[in-house]
Amino acid sequence: MNFRRPTLSVQEGYSMWAKHYDKQANPLIALEEPITLSLIGDVHGKRVLDLGCGTGRYSLKLAGLGAQVVGVDLSTEMINEARSKVPPGTDVQFVVADISTELDLPSSSFDIVVCALAMCHLPDITGLFSNISRVLVSGGLAVIADQNPYFIQIAKVRTLFKADGRYQYTENYPHLSSEIYRLVVSNGLEIEHIEEPTWNMSYPDLGDIRPIPAALILGLRKKGGAGPIRSAD
Repeated sequence: MNFRRPTLSVQEGYSMWAKHYDKQANPLIALEEPITLSLIGDVHGKRVLDLGCGTGRYSLKLAGLGAQVVGVDLSTEMINEARSKVPPGTDVQFVVADISTELDLPSSSFDIVVCALAMCHLPDITGLFSNISRVLVSGGLAVIADQNPYFIQIAKVRTLFKADGRYQYTENYPHLSSEIYRLVVSNGLEIEHIEEPTWNMSYPDLGDIRPIPAALILGLRKKGGAGPIRSAD
């Protein structure tokens, strides 16, 4: 494996990865998805925004459970993959857009926002949190699942994937808990759940990484209504 291969931009990397993405096992997805889905809870009849939707992993699941879903991603190739998998009659739309800049979506138009494994690819997450707060209804729920910034820092890890028989990398940006907390508070959100599941594996050049937090999963509520979100326990 060539660990010296140049790092690709996020858009270039995910565009290259798109046709392979659903065929490759991802231990981080296996770790975070059960927790994320538990926090999201019942979506039947709810309006859901999936930011950084990729090939539609959450968008299609939640639409299949009765949600009205809009998925947004920067990569046209990832969006095309997502669109190719939509079953007839499914209430889901996919949009190519940058989730870190202002989105052309109405304010207070979604009950739930999901952002999974996308935040770490943004050098600046200010716009992401602004978008989440603006589009959520009062009392609305946001669930963010991402690589743990602590792991990104100590491992200096880039996102590794295989495309056309070669290993490639895209950049990761660690956003510290203090930065995330500041943006949560300044955008009128409240933290209702935090989970940091650990790895259950070894990692190249690091050995046994089981004690190290692998993911950071947040359940956030926009101030102004509703009760506590469902616990992942």
